Amino acid sequence: MHFVVMGCGRVGARLAGELDEAGHSVAIIDIDAEAFERLDDDFSGQRVTGNGFHRSVLERAGIEEAYGFIATASGDNSNMVAARTVSQMYQVERVVARISDPERAAFCERLGIPTVAAVLRVSAALMKRVLPPNATTVWDDPTGRVGLCLIRPQSSWIGVPIETVEKLTKSKVAFVARLATVTIPTKNAVVQEQDELYLAIPREEETRVRKILSRAPEERK
Repeated sequence: MHFVVMGCGRVGARLAGELDEAGHSVAIIDIDAEAFERLDDDFSGQRVTGNGFHRSVLERAGIEEAYGFIATASGDNSNMVAARTVSQMYQVERVVARISDPERAAFCERLGIPTVAAVLRVSAALMKRVLPPNATTVWDDPTGRVGLCLIRPQSSWIGVPIETVEKLTKSKVAFVARLATVTIPTKNAVVQEQDELYLAIPREEETRVRKILSRAPEERK
C-alpha cells in the first residue's frame, strides 16, 4: 500500500521509516530538503520537496494512489489544510493530522478530519505515569478531551449504589467489570468487592474523579 507523510521532522521521519520497513510504498514531503537527512540511510521511499498542501506537490508524492495520508508538519494550519485537501479533493479515506492546539484539534474533528492532539496526548501520558495504579485510562477520543477510565474504588465504596457514585463523581459509569463479566449497571446496582468501574470522564476531570474514588465516600461532604 502507498502512504504519503507530510513533514520530515522526528515524528514524520520515524513514521515514514516504519512504514518503509514494513514493506509499504512511502513518499515523504517536506519544504526543506535538508530535513530528509533525518531518514535512515536505507530508506527506500520517495523524498518530495515542497509545500504538502499544494496539489502539485501532493500529486508528485502519489496522493492519487495513496491508501493513507499523515500530516505531521510543525504548523497546525498546514496540517489542517493538507488533511482537508487530501480528504476532500483526493477522497483518501485514511487521513490523520497532528495538531498541537486543542481548540484546533476539536475544530478538525468537527470537519471530519481525524487528529492526534499532541499537547493533550502528552499531558495525558504524563498524568498516567504519576497517578495511582488503581486507575487506568483505557481509551480517549482523538482530541484528548474525553477518556474512558478504569477505576477500582477504595474498599469503603462497597455497597454504595452506582447512582451515588455517579452523583458524587459527576460522571457516567458506562459499565462495570465483575468476575470476568462486563455489564451495564442497572438502576439498583451497587458497588461490589473487586468491581472495576469504567467511567466516561472529561480529561480535565480525571484527577478529581480518581481522588474521590480513592477515599471513603463518607469523606465527601
